[in-house]
Amino acid sequence: MIVDLSMPIANHLRWTVDRHLKGDFAKGDPFQVTHVGWAVHGFTHVDAPRHMLPDGPTTSDLSLDNVVGSAAVVDLTGIEPHSEISAEHLQAAGSHIEPNDIVVTKTAWDTIESPKTPEFWTRAPYMSREAAEWLLSKKIKAIAFDFPQDYPIRKLLVDEVDPISEFVTHDVL
Repeated sequence: MIVDLSMPIANHLRWTVDRHLKGDFAKGDPFQVTHVGWAVHGFTHVDAPRHMLPDGPTTSDLSLDNVVGSAAVVDLTGIEPHSEISAEHLQAAGSHIEPNDIVVTKTAWDTIESPKTPEFWTRAPYMSREAAEWLLSKKIKAIAFDFPQDYPIRKLLVDEVDPISEFVTHDVL
């Protein structure tokens, strides 16, 4: 089974995309070349250890083996908006997780709120610290979320940044 969690790269309420022609036939250039740039931490992305650890490896340092492999889909559909996902939720839905699995959380949140709206970011369910610690104890290889997994992410929309310890999945995992 293929689970596509990719988010289209287009201007968005959280991130902008710089798109312009570097080579243009209309200007007499021999090729048309489009430049595209955006914040690496936007859209679909991988958080390298450097995101949280000043001396951690960057994405350039990581092997694709870190994000390719067997996956366990953890079906969390039915989680209510603006509610905490507990360790008990994960235990009930993720008993099949094996060490070195890539965990793919499935809340189907994008079917409730569009990622293009503030509500996607402000009404989403979110992970508890105990849930993140439970996942850590399972010795997973990587994790993918289909929702903004840490409660303080919603505050970033109004430029309020909580201490890193409040971003529990970032802090623990």
